[in-house]
Amino acid sequence: LLGTGELKEVLGKDWIDRQRRIVQQHAAAYQRTSWNKIFGLLTSQGLSADGKEGSVSRNALKERFRVFNATFEELHRSQCVWKIPDPELRSAVQLQIAEVLLPAYRSFVQRYTPVLESGGRFGRSSEAASKYIRFSEESLDSLLNEFFQGRESRNILLTQPSAAR
Repeated sequence: LLGTGELKEVLGKDWIDRQRRIVQQHAAAYQRTSWNKIFGLLTSQGLSADGKEGSVSRNALKERFRVFNATFEELHRSQCVWKIPDPELRSAVQLQIAEVLLPAYRSFVQRYTPVLESGGRFGRSSEAASKYIRFSEESLDSLLNEFFQGRESRNILLTQPSAAR
């Protein structure tokens, strides 16, 4: 709507450009305040076993996935009820999140699934990983598309399969 010729004539190009910058600033602030914690959970920082370089603590990794799952569930619960009425802006914000979250999540899961699987007993290694890795990349993407719709979120704890790959 802001880019239409009619608005440019009435409001002027400078005003429209200024409003776009303001929207971009708000989007960046939103991403920082809402998502930096979850992005930080998808790093290797704090996962080393006994401070050894390259060695990963399974317990720290399990806790990291537990906190990621809980944090994402809370974001989903709160941000589904938020409303962005403009479908184009809503899609742009969802895409902005997905472009950062999904590659980071994919990389983290690929890197650390073998560590979780190495602890499985009696041939149940994939069960060990799926216990902690609750979301597939596809399910996260689908859940992100529910954000900003202005309606109650569904209980993803009950409806999400624990498939990660």
